[in-house]
Amino acid sequence: MNWWKYLFITLLTINIIFVASIAGKIFVGYNSNVNPKIEEKHELDVANKVAKIEMTSSQVNSLVNSYLKDFQTSNMTYNFYLDDVATFTGTYKFLFMNIPLSITFIPFAMDDGDIELKVEKISAGNINLPKDKALDYIKSTYDFPSFVSIDGQKEKVTIALPQMELPSNFLVEVDQIDLKNEKLSFNLLQK
Repeated sequence: MNWWKYLFITLLTINIIFVASIAGKIFVGYNSNVNPKIEEKHELDVANKVAKIEMTSSQVNSLVNSYLKDFQTSNMTYNFYLDDVATFTGTYKFLFMNIPLSITFIPFAMDDGDIELKVEKISAGNINLPKDKALDYIKSTYDFPSFVSIDGQKEKVTIALPQMELPSNFLVEVDQIDLKNEKLSFNLLQK
């Protein structure tokens, strides 16, 4: 056999091994064990506060995932869950394959009633992506409700709950997020 054939077969084998290892990293899911951080907001003195709503992590998971159902597409499915951290997982269809995506956040209750999600990790399979670049890409590619803002430079997502449209002139704001003790509380306000 010609020595060029040996070189070609060797080069082809190296390329196949390289592509297979990259594909393996992308298509194998990952598990994140990040320690949670807790931040509490001071009690607000709001004259139009109607009620305080306390929820568990599983109740928030059900509520958020119910809301997200309207945004699922045939190319992108996802869900959100709270445990020690907040995790947004999804599957993106690309070239007839499902690519697992994951974003891990540390949630904070802000003084103005917003929720700030500090990004800890963004990955496609087992490949960690640069947080700032991935957030900038997500921001420019997908449509988000007006109350969601993404800041790639600060590596955070802000959910302005008081700007969310609710019926009967109601507003909601976060009061406390304590994932370690599974205490999440929200204030219901009337305009």
